[in-house]
Parts: sequence; structure tokens; C-alpha cells
Amino acid sequence: HLVECGEVRGQPLLFPPTLVDHTMSPPIAITQLPCIMQYLGEKHGLAGNSLQDRTRALQIAMTWNDLLAEAMNVFHPVNWHDSYQSQKAEAQPYIEKFLASRLSAFLQFFEDNLKINDGGKGFMIGSSLSFADVAILNMLRGYRGSATQHFQDNQEIPLLKALETRLEEEPGIKSFLGSDKTVNKFIDSFC
Repeated sequence: HLVECGEVRGQPLLFPPTLVDHTMSPPIAITQLPCIMQYLGEKHGLAGNSLQDRTRALQIAMTWNDLLAEAMNVFHPVNWHDSYQSQKAEAQPYIEKFLASRLSAFLQFFEDNLKINDGGKGFMIGSSLSFADVAILNMLRGYRGSATQHFQDNQEIPLLKALETRLEEEPGIKSFLGSDKTVNKFIDSFC
């Protein structure tokens, strides 16, 4: 259950998204997307089996969140709350610079993290699906939709592209992506 800013049973909330878990007594409210992902990952067995894996999953999710923040800034240079379409011309030089310089550092970090786990043939961490994989899938789908030609031309991330293909075939993910609960068109900001 997601809510806006405010307070839940005395627990202050700052910015969305906020997850309120009413299955807990008292309900718990969690903000910050990487924290929400970690919480849900722990609750549903998608956080990793060791402290090292759980820490790496959180590190990957937090770095993904940093990438999203930077992408939001370059796609919305005039006003963060206005649509990309309303500031497309102003955004173009920022997008070009981001794609030429900053994005590659993030992508290389993710590619290297995938590579150290079984040579990049499996998942981001451990031997099963985790919330880190979900974060990376979301990032790759957003990257492909927001900068389609750049994504297609990028030969530096073969392991990530192969991971995207594998993840899209995971039964739960495949079902979700085919449902009306997901966004299938990304046009800006990598999200």
C-alpha cells in the first residue's frame, strides 16, 4: 500500500514512494525506494542468502537510485516536476552529456557486479532472483526506452543485456510484465 507524505501511526513520512505494511502490528511505513526494495526482498526471500549478498543487493539498488536521480535531473533541467516533453529542447544538451560521460560509469559498475557473480551467467547476486535484479531490469527497460539508439549501440554491457533477456523470462516477472500493473513505455528519465 503506497501513500503520500504525512504520518502513519506517529511515524513521519517525507516523500513518496512510501510503503505501509499493514500486515505488521503496528503497521510499518518505509520510505526511500532502495529501503522499500530491501524490506520487500527480506520479506519475500529476494534479498540474498548471506550478509554479503544482502549488502551487495542494497548497494546495487542504491546505485540504481543514484542513476535515476541523475537521469531525472538531465531529462528535467528546467523544472523537475514538469514533463520531459515540456522541456525537451532544454534537456537535449544535458542528455547528450549524460549519455556520453556519466551513464557509462553506472553501467560499468553494474556490468562488473554482474560479472563477479558466476561470470555474469546468472543473477546480480547469489544464485537466485533478488531485488537487485528487479532494480537492474527496471533500469535497463528505462534506458532502452529513454535512449533507444544509445542502448542499441552500446556494446559495453553484453552481460546486462543478456540478464535483461533472462529476467524477462522469469515466470513471475514475465507475468507481471504482461499484466496491466506495469509500465511498458519509457520515454524519459530512465523510469
